[in-house]
Amino acid sequence: MPVSGNIVTELDAIEILTGARARLAAAGGICGAEGSCYIAVSGTEEQVSKASEIIESVKYEPMFSIN
Repeated sequence: MPVSGNIVTELDAIEILTGARARLAAAGGICGAEGSCYIAVSGTEEQVSKASEIIESVKYEPMFSIN
């Protein structure tokens, strides 16, 4: 069944919430960092600070698992 809507990525969300420019710098990993990504954020000091605050708030969310 098709689902319609707008796709919002993490990069889009940072731009929407802070006004800063967010770009994917690197992705991947090993030893538990599989699926991780490094995001480069640029903008005013206030925008970058807000983006950092948001990223830090979700940084240690538990890993997704299906039990």
